[in-house]
Amino acid sequence: VPALVLCAILVMRKARDLNAQVRMIAIMVASVIVSLYMSAAPALNVAYNLEPAAQQVKAFQDEGRPVAYIGKYHGEFQFLGRLTQPLHTLQNFDQGFEWANAHQDGIVITTMRKKYVPTSPRPFQISPYRGKVMLWWTADDFKDNRDKK
Repeated sequence: VPALVLCAILVMRKARDLNAQVRMIAIMVASVIVSLYMSAAPALNVAYNLEPAAQQVKAFQDEGRPVAYIGKYHGEFQFLGRLTQPLHTLQNFDQGFEWANAHQDGIVITTMRKKYVPTSPRPFQISPYRGKVMLWWTADDFKDNRDKK
């Protein structure tokens, strides 16, 4: 709202010369961009802020629980979580089931479209992530999911 008020005031003012007109246009464009960013920031923060997830991964690793990520992992949690151990990266769900059988106390993370989220066993955490959802299972619950896949 303040940016729109500023733009309205600037539109009503008469510019003395060409330089003044250019400055007014630059101020209006900057105000609109800042307003759009401030309006969209809360929604973008929900979908793109990985810090809470990274902190949770760190907490699991500090407890001595191994964590695996199924899919393309580009180190999203490493810096934000200040991880000292790498995540186990797995290419597909079959590898995930094998890993879950070998790591009974582990945690399995993946992302998928919301319409494909299995209902049983239900992940213990589902959070929005870049137009999809991030799913978290305990290894015991995840390996039980193989029959339902």
